Amino acid sequence: MNDLLDSIFQMLSSGELFLYLCLAICLECVVLTVYWLVYKRGVKPTGLLATNMAGGSLIAALMVAVSSGPKSVILLLLLCSLGFHVLDVILRWQHE
Repeated sequence: MNDLLDSIFQMLSSGELFLYLCLAICLECVVLTVYWLVYKRGVKPTGLLATNMAGGSLIAALMVAVSSGPKSVILLLLLCSLGFHVLDVILRWQHE
């Protein structure tokens, strides 16, 4: 069990886990966009992009924070995430 925890901690501290999460977000975005283009069902690509960019900005901010990056970069990424969240709410509000 300790080996598993050590490997997770190493992945967190190196930032490798966050890169895998960003890749998963990109893959999700591509798959759902193709699904929407083929079947015209699911989340529209514009809303999907805003949601995923907000999440990606948060993951990037966490990655910079864990790797002891500059506070100004963390703040910029958090502000980007806030902006994408607001855009997501605006896009969702228009459809209801």
